[in-house]
Amino acid sequence: MPPQPLGVQRNQMGASGSFAELATFMKEQQMLLLEQQKEAQAEKASMMAQISALRDEMNAQEREAISAEELATLQARVQALHDAQLLADEELFVVEDLCADFAELQATVPSGGVLTQESIYSAIGENGVAAVKLLKLVRLSASMVSDAAFARQLKRKFV
Repeated sequence: MPPQPLGVQRNQMGASGSFAELATFMKEQQMLLLEQQKEAQAEKASMMAQISALRDEMNAQEREAISAEELATLQARVQALHDAQLLADEELFVVEDLCADFAELQATVPSGGVLTQESIYSAIGENGVAAVKLLKLVRLSASMVSDAAFARQLKRKFV
């Protein structure tokens, strides 16, 4: 290959230097775009978590305040307390009455609906008051492990 003029050699060196600079610039831009994409994905994940938390909160408001399982568990525990002579007949009857009043209030809910905590607190009349008491009693029973302590609190707060 014949020798090239000096000006052409400089242009080729300048061009290859520019190409290396361009390649470096392109790599930097690509890395910057990847970082931005990762940040956007992290922000999207954070937003999705917030949406999920809000959805859970909304569903909790629409959730049944006292499930049939919770009601059955409470009734079994109170009966066991009575059998262990930690509750007198009258005290057992008070809890049975609360359960019956709650069942009566449940019967007023349109088909497919549930008694939410909000609807219990907004219920008017004697059955509404009984439902609030029962809700508190169910939560108390779930939080107290000791039968003797639960029986004492039941007597103190609900009888």
